[in-house]
Amino acid sequence: MELYTWGANRNATLGLGDGSDRAHPELVQLHPTIKNKSSSQLPPGIIQVGMSKLHTAIVTNEATNNVRVCGFGLGGRLGQTQHTQYDFISMQIPQKIVMVALGQDHTLALTDSREVMSWGLNRFSQLGYAVETADSIQPTARKIAGPLRGKRINGIAACKTASVCWSADELFAWGTNNGQFGVFGDGVCLTFS
Repeated sequence: MELYTWGANRNATLGLGDGSDRAHPELVQLHPTIKNKSSSQLPPGIIQVGMSKLHTAIVTNEATNNVRVCGFGLGGRLGQTQHTQYDFISMQIPQKIVMVALGQDHTLALTDSREVMSWGLNRFSQLGYAVETADSIQPTARKIAGPLRGKRINGIAACKTASVCWSADELFAWGTNNGQFGVFGDGVCLTFS
């Protein structure tokens, strides 16, 4: 599958190698990473794309390290790099990722074993765990445990201030709740029958 992007690019979210806006769709050039190069040397296939105001993430069909990101670098949303990335760079995540969800300053990833990982800025507690740094930045993908331990998660979603995930019969939400959870309180778990 090919990926085309266009539009405003002031936050380097198009992944086209520069910061110029695009009025028309343009093909994103992906190259195999050194670790994932196969004898065919074909570019990786794209499974899913997530976009936010400040970054874009794609899930590829590569065997490992199959999440690539680009965008505005400050705040940990691109992982360990703090520099703006105009091209998609691979995240070093050894687990196979099947889905991503992006908030403005953080990213969620769902693994093929149905666990949730997150990284980025934790200003609103949207990462799902405490970050013990002065700047509240988690620069590497980290598994969310706590109430999710042992759960088989089916999907993830994120916004600027919160994150959610769900299993077949439960919905988990965390971060700052300004009413978007539909119930009062932060860190909510709802069970469905």
